Amino acid sequence: MVTNYVTKKTSRVLSAVLTALLLMFSVSSFGQTPVAGQNSSSLSIASFDSSYVNNNLSSIETFNGGDSGALVIAMDNDLQANGNGYFNTYSYGLVVALLHADVPVKWAISSTKVKDGIDFSANAKKVAPSVGSTNNYDFKSGPIIVYPGYEDQAISVINTYNNNLSSSNKVKVYRLTTTTSIEIRHTLFHKPKVAILNNGSNQDIHENVFEDAGLESGTHYVTNLNASDIDGTSCVTMVSEPHADDIDAQDVIAVRDFVTNGGNFFAQCAAIRHYEGEDTNQRLLTLNNLNAEDQASGSIFYDNPNDAVFQIQGAIKNEGGSIKNFRIWPSNLQSGTDTKRFAYFTSGSENDFKFYGGKAANINTVSGGNVFYLGGHKYEDDDADEINGRRLLLNTLLIPPSRPASCGLVIPEPDIALIKTGQFVDANADACANVGETVAYTFTVSNQGNVSLSNITLTDALVASFVFVSGDTNADSNLDVTETWSYSGVYSITQADIDAGLVVNTATVQGEDFNLSLIHI
Repeated sequence: MVTNYVTKKTSRVLSAVLTALLLMFSVSSFGQTPVAGQNSSSLSIASFDSSYVNNNLSSIETFNGGDSGALVIAMDNDLQANGNGYFNTYSYGLVVALLHADVPVKWAISSTKVKDGIDFSANAKKVAPSVGSTNNYDFKSGPIIVYPGYEDQAISVINTYNNNLSSSNKVKVYRLTTTTSIEIRHTLFHKPKVAILNNGSNQDIHENVFEDAGLESGTHYVTNLNASDIDGTSCVTMVSEPHADDIDAQDVIAVRDFVTNGGNFFAQCAAIRHYEGEDTNQRLLTLNNLNAEDQASGSIFYDNPNDAVFQIQGAIKNEGGSIKNFRIWPSNLQSGTDTKRFAYFTSGSENDFKFYGGKAANINTVSGGNVFYLGGHKYEDDDADEINGRRLLLNTLLIPPSRPASCGLVIPEPDIALIKTGQFVDANADACANVGETVAYTFTVSNQGNVSLSNITLTDALVASFVFVSGDTNADSNLDVTETWSYSGVYSITQADIDAGLVVNTATVQGEDFNLSLIHI
């Protein structure tokens, strides 16, 4: 099995090579070669990690340690504290910078941890912004791990990023010193970009959060947009709406189109009631508007600490505002909605939510399609519980979406797979292979990556020509991510094959991945 990646201008050439022993012969006393039976061989290149397409996939993966060990961006209050002793939100900016530099990352989240629990423990040493000693560290709150093999590229991005920060805001990065098994929730291949809506003239609330996390205006977030500017093909991965009252039915319909087609959405304070039907009669999650507002007080409880959006450490402030908390009955959810409570109050038998959300109904994609609601107007101070409110918005930005390929918001990860089967055609039904009888081959070529492949070329050492059978569903001559192409071919058995007692056969498939130009809103 050989996988060959060759850089060629703006494209990468991928090839899968398969060598197969398709017919095994044994010589009989009659001088003919009986057929030993049908044999098949297959090749599937497994270097591409497709977990980016699944919002709920967890797997245990092993990461190397030592001088070239895996790099970990800590995301907890202790290992990622800034100069003032609070969580350093610039760590999010580093993650976004890596993704925009075509460095994929993995989001480590334990599926069994309790609130503020450990995602994994490992021997590691700090390597940025300065070098520290090796210790055993408990990593919490969803640490980010650089995709294996990208460490050198990542170090360059990390150093450049930190060089532009003050000493108190530089992001701490650790390197594993021993091989460690870690549970991974998401592998991130998307390039985060958020559209901050301004229907309520309050875009600065979210703009300040992203700016204070080190994100760049224009590249990582765009402003001065209304919801009516958004649709299912918008070239952003996330849309956010802070406090807003000036929302109409078409605005909700536009955002729902974005969510239905794989984007993620975050609304805050008064925006919640309007995206759930007040003055609009259009809704994202409910059937009949919110069931109540601001009915709760007292202690906030927490749930689902292993969900990606809820990777925080500590409490969330009971921030005031036009909507401080809200109530949605399960019976009031649209069919197919998959939502969770994260921060909530208990009022008798009722749950009133501070932070709530999840998958909306009728989503057309596997990734994305999430809607999250946060009660409270601003979380702007540097107290830990207010930083946690801001982290909910930042976490949403990292959740994998699904966006049109033409947007260029995905790190190209091309991969191709070839499966080949052969069937001996015993033309005279004598159970022996004779000169001139044939082997009928089927070649199945599939796109295992996240970008379309062009110029698909199939070759076989013994098959002179191929017949394309099926698979190009949109007739664009590109092997798209969702497609599997099938070919057939025939080989005629020779006396040399019979004398040798076997047929050695090599098949190759090749395609090109072209980089797409970025298209902005």
